[in-house]
Amino acid sequence: MRRRKGNGGKNGLGLPAVLLLGGLTVEALRHWIFFGAIALAIAALIIWRRRSKAEQWRSSGIAEIDMMSGEQFEMRMERFFRDHHWKVRRTRVTGDFGCDLVLFDSQGTKIVAQLKRYGSNVGIAAVQEVLGAQHYYQASQVW
Repeated sequence: MRRRKGNGGKNGLGLPAVLLLGGLTVEALRHWIFFGAIALAIAALIIWRRRSKAEQWRSSGIAEIDMMSGEQFEMRMERFFRDHHWKVRRTRVTGDFGCDLVLFDSQGTKIVAQLKRYGSNVGIAAVQEVLGAQHYYQASQVW
C-alpha cells in the first residue's frame, strides 16, 4: 500500500483560501467563532451576576426583619455592626433620648443611631429626637 502525501501542515481541510460558506475565509470564520464565544461568555456572566444579586436579596433575611419587633431589630443591627468591626453600645429600650445604638468607628468617632423599621417615612419627631441624642451623647455624627 502506498502512503498518501501529507498536506504539509496546512489546514486540515485541503480547501483553497476561500471556504464556500457565504464567501467567508477560514480566518474570518475563526474570528466570528472567537468573538461569538466571548459574547456568550459575557452574557452568561451578566445573567449569573443578576441571579447572584437576587439570591443575596433573598438570603438577606429581609422577610425575617419585617417580622421583628423594634427591640429584635436593634439587636440584629447591633450584631451587624459588630460583625463589621464597629464598637457598639446599645442604649436602654426606653428613655434613650432618641438613640438606639452608639457606634464608634475605627478612628473613635462617636455616632448616635436611631433605628426604625418602618414601611413608610419617619416623622419629624424621630429626626428631632436623634438630633437631641447627638447633644446628649456628645456624638459627632447622627444616623
